[in-house]
Amino acid sequence: MKLQGHASVSAVVWPLSTRPRAAVAQGSRSLRGPWAPRGPEECGRHMGRTRRVTVATTADIPQVVERPPPALDSPVEVSRASSFDWKDHWYPIAFTKDIGSAPYPFTLLEEPIVLWRDGAGEYQCLADSCPHRLVPLSEGRVAPDGTLQCAYHGWQFRGDGACTLIPQGGHPASPRACARSYACRAAQGLVWVMLRPAGDARAAAALPPTLPELDEGGWLAFGDMWRDLPYDAVTLIENVIDAGHVPFTHHATVSKRTSSGSFADLAVTERSEAGFRGLWPSGPRRGALGPQATEWRGPNLMRHTIEAQETRGFSNITAVYAVPIAPGRCRAIVRQPFKFKNRVIPAVMGLVPRFATHLDALKILDDDVVFLHLQEEKVVKAGLATKPPGQVYHMPGASDALVTAFRTWIQKMAGGGPFGAQDEGWLARAGPRLGQTQLLDHWESHCSRCESCRTAEQRLKVVRGVAAALGALCGLATLVVGGLACVGAIDGIVSTFSSTSLAAVAGVTGMFCAAMGLLVAWTTNVLGRFHLGRHPLPRNLVPGEWQAAV
Repeated sequence: MKLQGHASVSAVVWPLSTRPRAAVAQGSRSLRGPWAPRGPEECGRHMGRTRRVTVATTADIPQVVERPPPALDSPVEVSRASSFDWKDHWYPIAFTKDIGSAPYPFTLLEEPIVLWRDGAGEYQCLADSCPHRLVPLSEGRVAPDGTLQCAYHGWQFRGDGACTLIPQGGHPASPRACARSYACRAAQGLVWVMLRPAGDARAAAALPPTLPELDEGGWLAFGDMWRDLPYDAVTLIENVIDAGHVPFTHHATVSKRTSSGSFADLAVTERSEAGFRGLWPSGPRRGALGPQATEWRGPNLMRHTIEAQETRGFSNITAVYAVPIAPGRCRAIVRQPFKFKNRVIPAVMGLVPRFATHLDALKILDDDVVFLHLQEEKVVKAGLATKPPGQVYHMPGASDALVTAFRTWIQKMAGGGPFGAQDEGWLARAGPRLGQTQLLDHWESHCSRCESCRTAEQRLKVVRGVAAALGALCGLATLVVGGLACVGAIDGIVSTFSSTSLAAVAGVTGMFCAAMGLLVAWTTNVLGRFHLGRHPLPRNLVPGEWQAAV
């Protein structure tokens, strides 16, 4: 596909079918466990009727649809009766590193679910509700045989939902004793769930929207991160697909205001029912990194790709999965793999602790979180649910081309969003607007459930306690030894040589005391970052002004 006037960079746009299905299947595992799945008829659990999906899978996306985008002032009809079903798709829930020996609860599309690893090490998913008395199964434990045990009365369940034990008596094989199971698999270090019964043909036929590059050699899976955000999945994608905001919103974190360049050549290059692609030939940082290609693969993957192997010696992908939790809430799963010509760079980057990259990512997400949360109420009141984006937003430049394309796709193809159009009813379900402290929370939105951050926080508390104790002892030793040196020199109790030695010892202990004080201050600062973001934000503290390119 060639962009008019930009034939020299046309190779950056990747083909719509990025890899054959067989290759994807090798990189994924179906994790159904050692037992034959029970169908909904056998378990007797009514799974509900849903509309059949007619949107193509990513492997079957049609070629370029030469269809101009709608005019900004043209009327938009939100496809409320769309055949697009948000439940017929795979969603990444968590990195495998963060699912330990305990049940892992989550809410996907307003459906409470629970994940765990069974006795064979396979990931399983059930509705987070025991059929006995409807308490959350996530409050239970993983039994020694790998089944999930309810905390209330000890009922146990396999990954296919079958009940294996009722200690109080009764028939575990009864259809009413079955828990509702969901399709679950692991791929590329993530656990994926589709809200269809385990063994469902749709889940078996579809493949998760993984990154093909991670199945190739030479890529460093750097920057893997997640955070639960107080705004909608639609808001998240509208934000991350917009390259124009980065130098200003993220000034002094990952960019600078002075690096904002021209967007005149940014354009949507391909459209289909399943998403769209765009190309920015000039690219970020005033062209310093080369062209940037963007893809939206509905309903949850946005990726930017920079291919600069020849000019800068690296390739980079910024991929964001928007996982819808409930109206006004989503989980962002971020991946930023790199591929370098220089082999030393990935070796050095691999030494960076995982928790350190997470704290940096939390800081970056803090840059947007307050105004995006507040924006949603304004968007609803302005009528974006029924109006075209150009009537609600004033978007005079090409930098908003991908935002317009995304909003048009959501309205035309996906019913306005995972929970319907963002109207007054949606806003009521999203709940009241939150305060700054709640919006900048790190602990509940990420750290308490991240294995790396939680462990690092516990260890740093120990380090701080030890450093404080050693600092206090050294401080006391400094006072005692220094006092003896002074008294000895004045009263002649000890020789001048001894007084000098004691003074030297006091100096060393004093320096060690100061070092321990610095360590206490550093750990206190880092520990604070595990719990709450800082305000004012860096962009409002660090100078640097945008100027038009000469």
